Amino acid sequence: MNRALATSIAAVPFVLAFGLYATGTLERIDAALDLAIARHKWGPPKPHPGPAQPLATYAGWWQRDGVPDFGTEWVARVIVRTEGKRAWLHLWHVCGARYCDQGEFEATVYGKPPDDVYTLEVMRRRSKEVLWTITLRPSSGNPNALLILDERRARYPDRNPYDNQSSFTALRRVK
Repeated sequence: MNRALATSIAAVPFVLAFGLYATGTLERIDAALDLAIARHKWGPPKPHPGPAQPLATYAGWWQRDGVPDFGTEWVARVIVRTEGKRAWLHLWHVCGARYCDQGEFEATVYGKPPDDVYTLEVMRRRSKEVLWTITLRPSSGNPNALLILDERRARYPDRNPYDNQSSFTALRRVK
């Protein structure tokens, strides 16, 4: 085998690794695997099927009146944006007399989008030991309401008592 060909074949993994690192793909893969492993080991299970509705009916501005008194940053307002078979949740929490932006996250869509969707879910890490899950489900028979499960699971509940709680309430459509 030609020495130049052997050298170029040996260099391919390094070039590939540098390309993945430079574009940020390696970091995104690591974050996705980290969440999947954490969910499997100590996080909440995947949502079970339930009543479904078209993905487009989730779109809009949703708000809840009562926010639990478990600490800070519990979701009080959600703006859902949908495109095709994908959805994004823009989350807000109460801070003082106004709402503070927590950011927009792409949701995992459960069901058969775009026609039969039974859950939208966003899972994030609040810290190294706390998983934060926001789950939206349709409210049976009321198209102007969604059910929200705002859940925090601590890997070690004794160390993080305020980060091992959940809140399950209804959201009403604002716009």
